[in-house]
Parts: sequence; structure tokens; C-alpha cells
Amino acid sequence: MLPCIRGEKNSDEERQRRISKTIDRSLAGDARDFRGTHRLLLLGSGESGKSTIVKQMKILHVNGFNEKESREKVPDIRWNIVRAIIAITDAMSTLSTPIALADAERTQASLDYIREFRRQHFTNQDTVDATFAFPSEFFDHTALLWQDAGVRACYERSHEYQLIDSAKYFLDKVSEVRRADYLPSQQDILRCRVRTPQIYETRFAVDKVNFHMFDVGGQRGERRKWIQCFNDITAVMFVAACSDYNLLLEEDTTQNRLCESIDLFKSVWTNRWLKTVSVILFLNKKDILEEKILSQKSKLEEFFPKFAEYRVNEREKMQNGYSHAASAASAGGRHSAAAAAANTTTAPAMTTRLSTAAKMSTTSTTTTATTRTSTSSMAPTSHRKLRSSSGSRLSSSSSGIEQHQHPEVLRAKLFIRDEFLSIRDDFVSDDHFCYPHFTCAIDTENIRRVFEDCKDTIVRMNLRRFDFI
Repeated sequence: MLPCIRGEKNSDEERQRRISKTIDRSLAGDARDFRGTHRLLLLGSGESGKSTIVKQMKILHVNGFNEKESREKVPDIRWNIVRAIIAITDAMSTLSTPIALADAERTQASLDYIREFRRQHFTNQDTVDATFAFPSEFFDHTALLWQDAGVRACYERSHEYQLIDSAKYFLDKVSEVRRADYLPSQQDILRCRVRTPQIYETRFAVDKVNFHMFDVGGQRGERRKWIQCFNDITAVMFVAACSDYNLLLEEDTTQNRLCESIDLFKSVWTNRWLKTVSVILFLNKKDILEEKILSQKSKLEEFFPKFAEYRVNEREKMQNGYSHAASAASAGGRHSAAAAAANTTTAPAMTTRLSTAAKMSTTSTTTTATTRTSTSSMAPTSHRKLRSSSGSRLSSSSSGIEQHQHPEVLRAKLFIRDEFLSIRDDFVSDDHFCYPHFTCAIDTENIRRVFEDCKDTIVRMNLRRFDFI
């Protein structure tokens, strides 16, 4: 009898050991997966382009958008057209210098229709009715209004009111978007603006390296949710629209958008829960910044007076093909552009408001100097050391600054970049690094190159986090 009992006991103990080993192996595997997965948190103010970068990751690494997913974007795109034409037509009567229809006899009925449409169907800008059946008259009147020179003139002053970046893109495509068989292109999906009301997670792999990317809303009312994502983050990807230097926040029309991004970057950089988490800084919408700088309609120094005294250092000039001839040509160009700008009418009240907001906001985050010089070569030793070892130096190849571009565009880019990096340099830490890149989120090839540069940096961050290097 006793041998039987002993045998049963040994068998039970063996079974328990097998179960324990299975659990241990499972836990060890989970731990390996956890250490091998890089969790990226996308932060930044509203309209900076965070969700567009997530879409690019899906296009580049998750087989893109299938037909069903593309068709699901149609209502959002049509409501983008609604937002655009309503914002423009509303602004025509509310700008400091109102704008009238150029051909009222032909388009007044269309303007009246859009205003009535707004009253009936557009009570909440954040709500999209995916089942709404757009009447053909809406597209007819929108297309007719968009051809009016007065409406176009109001669009040209879009920095004086709230208008989505893709307004012109979609208004130019009304005849295509209205079709019953319309299937959005990849570019349509990237340009479609939808507010992010909650936390979205996107999982993908690049060269067998796993990434989890968390996208959260950037408007002030959404930021209280950010802390939910701070735990176990490999890196923060902070997205700022570098072209927003002449725009005001939608939720606070006394605050300059770029100043808001700088202030927000400071709060992220100094957050006690993120003091050992490095930041990849995406200075987004570089294409729009270039257009604005070259057009000279809204000069950067009007909103950030320190830019007038800012100079590009010799190292940056060499890295970016900035020649003396180009610099001289730029100076001549500035004089001619200034003369041309004198004939351009810009609403003085709006410019003063934006400039004042910029001055007030940057006073607390940046240091005033009579002459400022680009500072990438003056980074603290710890920053230079890691950048060199990770291959993420502040060079034109890795930071998204093209070679041989217009000197004034280069100067503007470096000035804006240094406004952010001055915060990094004011709060130096051996475990806290910043890697800036200029991006164009709607350009798939640009994002592919930038993320490829970032990938090795992120992997090294994760290895350092678990004390492997």
C-alpha cells in the first residue's frame, strides 16, 4: 500500500514541476518579448501631424489600407471639405478687413446655401456623421464658390483664422470626391484630418524588430490622458509643426501655435516620469515652412523677433552646402522680397496679436541675446557622445535638412530647431537625449528615411534601458 501512495505522490510532484517549468518558460518568453518590443509614445499639440505619422507606419509596415478601410475614410474626407469651405466663407465676414465675393451675382446663392447648410448640419465640428448623404447641391455650390476670386483671396489669408492644412488639396478635388464610386488614394488618406479623441495603439515590425506606437490627442483637453501611457515607454516621439509660427491655437486664440509646441516640449522634457526617456523630435510640415519663408507673406521675425539676429554657424553652413555666394544672393533676395512685401496687405491686428503671443510665450522658455548662432556644435558632451555612437548626429542626412536649399529656409529651420534644443541644453541629463529631425508627414519616402534613421537609435535606447550597453 505505501509504495503505491509514494508513487502517486512522486507522480503528482513531477506534474507540478512540469507545470511550473512551463509557466517559467512562458514568463521568460514574455519578458524577452517585452524587452524586445519598443514602445513609442507620440506627443505634441493638436494639428502637428502625429496621426499622419501613424498612418505612414501602417502604409510602410502594416500592408497599408485595404479597399474596405479606404472606403471608410470617404465620410471623413467629405467632412474635411465641409470644414474647409465653411471656415473660409465664415472668415470672409469676420476678418479685420472683410472680403466680398468677386462675382456676387454668380456666387451669392452658393454662399447663402453653404451658410444654411452650416446652420442645419454643422453644429459640432468634432462630430462626423458617417451615414450622412451629401446632396449633390452641396458639391455644386462648393465647387462654384471655390472658383470665386474673393473666396480664393480669403484662403490666402488663412493664417488669420482656423483652417485645416488640406483645405486647398480637397477643395481642388471636389469633382472627384463627390462621386459615388470615389475610392480615396493613399495621399487622400494621409491628408484627411480627423481629431484623435482617445488613445490608439499601432503594432508593426521593422526588420524583425517589434514596435508599439501610441497616438494620443494633442488638444489641451486631451492631454490629461497622456500620463496613462508614460509607463514602460522606450522613447517619446514629440511632433511639432515648425510651419505654425504664424498661427494661433484653435482652443486658445491668444496663443501662438509654435510657442505652444515649445512650451509643451519643455513640459515633456522636464516631466519627472520621463526623465530617463529620450525624445525624438519631429519638426514636421517642413514643406509648408519652406513655402511660407520663400513667399515672405508672413515673416518669421514678425512673430519671433530674435530670428532677425539669428546666424547660422560655420559648421552648419558646411554641412548643408551653404555657400558665400548663396548667402549674398539671399541677402539681395531679402531686400527685393521686402520691397515686394511692402505692397502686400497683411491684417495688422492679426500680425500684432500673433507676435505678442509669441513674445509672451517664448520669454519663459528661451534666452534673449543680441546675436544668436545655431548651436548644434555646442551641445553638451553627453549629448554629442550618444549622437556620435548612435549615428544620429545633427547632420543634413539624418535630420531632414536638404543640401543646398535656400539660405533663408535653412536659417529658419535651424532657428526653430534651436528654440527646442535650448530647452534640452537648459536641463541636461546623462540619461535623457534629444534627436531632432525635420519631416513632412504626408511624404511617405521622407518618413521611411527618417524612421530608418530613428530605428537604430530606438534600439540602442532600449538596450540601454535594460542595461545591455
